[in-house]
Amino acid sequence: MRQNDPEMKAESEEILPADEKNTKKTKRRKEKDEDLPFYSLIGNFIVTFLLTFFILIAIALFALKAMHIETYTVLTGSMSPSYPVNSLVFIHADDPSTIVQGDVITFAVSETACVTHRVVSSDPVNRTFTTKGDANLTNDSEPVLWDNVLGKVVFALPFGGEFFRWITVESNRNKVFMVLGALFVLALISDIIGKIISRRRKKRQTLSAETADTGGDPDTAAAPPTENNANPTEELPTDPAHTEPQK
Repeated sequence: MRQNDPEMKAESEEILPADEKNTKKTKRRKEKDEDLPFYSLIGNFIVTFLLTFFILIAIALFALKAMHIETYTVLTGSMSPSYPVNSLVFIHADDPSTIVQGDVITFAVSETACVTHRVVSSDPVNRTFTTKGDANLTNDSEPVLWDNVLGKVVFALPFGGEFFRWITVESNRNKVFMVLGALFVLALISDIIGKIISRRRKKRQTLSAETADTGGDPDTAAAPPTENNANPTEELPTDPAHTEPQK
């Protein structure tokens, strides 16, 4: 084993503490962000925010599907004030036999329409529910068959229903993918433009610095000293043969 190896010592001196490394990385990242134009930073932030937002929504919808939870939008005020118009309700497909009075259920009334109302009573013998909207004065005219029940409301948001309905409708699926693609392209274009402007600005700053160093002419540079002009004030030795005597 070698001891007091100068190369090993030099290498050990170059190893920086973790805090100093993180400080330098943060400084380089800050300098990189400062090089980008202000509007480019704003554009990148908006595009990144929107992309993240849509990705989180996609993850949330996938997770809800895995838990057998569907989302529906409240279109009328029959359940106000509990579920106002544009509310987003989350429905879990519970066994109808476990649904009791006071639960809010969503049930199909046709192939394309469904209703969300509160259970007033249950008839296990006929396998039906009597329902009523919180804002209605009377019960629904027709009993609800257990087979038509889509599920029980387990959670609700008083907003966002129309937005979720738009992005989850199958006919709008292509539009959603087009929006995501457009956001990705905008992010790419914004990043490219920001880098081009940053490089041009650095080039102008370098040119300005060179102009200041050369007295206003960037093409003029100080000539390196040569043997002939190293000491321009130095006098040559006097030749005795050419010296006239003083009178």
